[in-house]
Amino acid sequence: MFRILYLSTANQPFSTNDLAKLLRAARSKNTAVHVTGMLVYSDGDFLQILEGEYQSVTGIYDRIISDPRHGDVSVLQRGLGYGDRLFPNWSMGFKRVPDQTLVDEAVGVNSRVKLRYLDAMSALDFLLACSRSQT
Repeated sequence: MFRILYLSTANQPFSTNDLAKLLRAARSKNTAVHVTGMLVYSDGDFLQILEGEYQSVTGIYDRIISDPRHGDVSVLQRGLGYGDRLFPNWSMGFKRVPDQTLVDEAVGVNSRVKLRYLDAMSALDFLLACSRSQT
């Protein structure tokens, strides 16, 4: 099982409709190549984990980083994961954390922390917590 966990910043605002379109496309593409994962959008930042076969995951990730809607991409974790998939039921789980929402209500992270400041382990914990209430 290969995984990439990364952060990126939206180069443009994403409306609810924009996010819905992005999710439909991601879920379709991910299902076709057996990639699973979780995506969180908050305050203009994306936090995402992709998991599956190496070529499938890196292919999707390469398309993401070349997408002009994303910038300032930071890989938090990349490599082989141990055990089973962490997000086996989601071709792409999704959680939008509204701006100014107290993050600690959902996942036990200090409410002043933005996604951009999470380290790899905190980001993974955050994604797992969000997956329990994903849409």
